[in-house]
Amino acid sequence: MTERKSFYYGLALFLGTVFGVGIFGLPYAARQAGFWIVVGYCALFAGIVYLVHRYYAEIILATPGKHRFPGYTGYWLGGRWKAVAVITTLVGFYGTLLAYIIVGGTFLSSLIHVSQNVGVGLFFVLGSGLIFLGRKSIGKIDLVLLSILVLVVIAGSILGWGNLHLQNLSPVHLQQIMFPYGLVFFAFWGGSIIPELRDITQSRTVFMKVLLVGAVVSFCVYVFFTFFIFSITGSSTSEEGLKSLELFLGHRAVVVGYIIGCITTFTSFLSLGYVLKKIYSHDFHLSKTGSWALVCAVPLVLLFIGLHQFLGIIAFIGTIVLGIDAMLLLLMYRRYQQRRDGDRGPSLIMYITAALLAIGVASEIISSVIKLKL
Repeated sequence: MTERKSFYYGLALFLGTVFGVGIFGLPYAARQAGFWIVVGYCALFAGIVYLVHRYYAEIILATPGKHRFPGYTGYWLGGRWKAVAVITTLVGFYGTLLAYIIVGGTFLSSLIHVSQNVGVGLFFVLGSGLIFLGRKSIGKIDLVLLSILVLVVIAGSILGWGNLHLQNLSPVHLQQIMFPYGLVFFAFWGGSIIPELRDITQSRTVFMKVLLVGAVVSFCVYVFFTFFIFSITGSSTSEEGLKSLELFLGHRAVVVGYIIGCITTFTSFLSLGYVLKKIYSHDFHLSKTGSWALVCAVPLVLLFIGLHQFLGIIAFIGTIVLGIDAMLLLLMYRRYQQRRDGDRGPSLIMYITAALLAIGVASEIISSVIKLKL
C-alpha cells in the first residue's frame, strides 16, 4: 500500500470512528450554554485531544509488540493501572456502542418508516455482521460511507441555507458553561482506533499526519454542523439535533439528516466494535468468535435493562471515562519521556492539560453527587 493510499485509508478509519453520536449532541449543547461557548470548547478539545492522541501514538511506536489501551497501560504503568484501564475501557466502549445503537437505530427507523425496535434490530444485525468479518470490510465501508456523507452534507446545506437565523448564535448562558464539556470531549475522542492506525499507516510520518488532519477536519465539521443546525432551530433544538429541523425545513431536510445520522453512527459502531474485539483477542487472548460475542451481546443487554438516554451516556463517558483515560496516557507518556530523555520535568502544556482533565472529572463527580442528593 502506498503512503498516499494508507493516509486516506487511515484518515477514513479515524474519522469513521470520531464522527459518531457526539456530533448530534453539539447543537443541543449550544442551546444550553451558547454557540460561542461550544465553539470555544471545540477549539480547546481539538488541541487537547490531538496532543493526547499524539502522545498515544508515540507510546505505541515505542512499545514492543501489539497491544490495545489496557495492554499499553500495563506495560508502562504496571498491573494496578492496567486494572483501571480495563474498567474504563469496558465502560467507555460498551456505553458508546449502546449510544450508537440507540441513536443509529432511531435514525434508521425514521428513515425507512419502521418501529424503533425494528430499526435498532436492523442496525445491530448489520453492524455486528461486519464486525465479525473484520478490518478489511470495515475500512472499505468507511471509505464508501464517508464519501456519501460529504455529498449528503452538501445537499442538506443547500436545502437549509435560506433558513439561517444568525441572531440564534448570540445568547450566552454562563450558568451552563460546563454543560458542553463531556459532550465535546466525547465528540473529538478517537483514541480507541489509534493502535489500529499504526498498522494501516505503516510510517510515523503518515501516522502523525492522520492525527493532525483528523483533528482539523473534526473541528471544521463540528463547528459547521453546530452553526447550521442551531442557527436554524435555536431554542427549539432537540437533544439529537435533527428532529427539530422538521419544524423549519420540512420532512425532506429531516430525511437528509437521518441519512447523515445513519452513516456516522454506523461507521463509528463498526470501528469501535472491531477495536473492542481486538482488545479481547490481543489483551485477553479470547477466540475470534468469543470476542465478537462479548462485543455485541453486552450493549443489547444494557439496552434491554432500560439505559436509553444517549446524551447522559456520552456526557458521562466524555467527562469521567475519557478524562481518566487521557490522564493515564499523560502518565504513560511521562514514563516514556523518562526512559528516553532521563528525569526531566514534564512540560507546562502537560500540566495544563492534566489540570483541565482533572477539573472536568471533579466537576462531573460533584454534579452527580448534587443530583443524587436532590
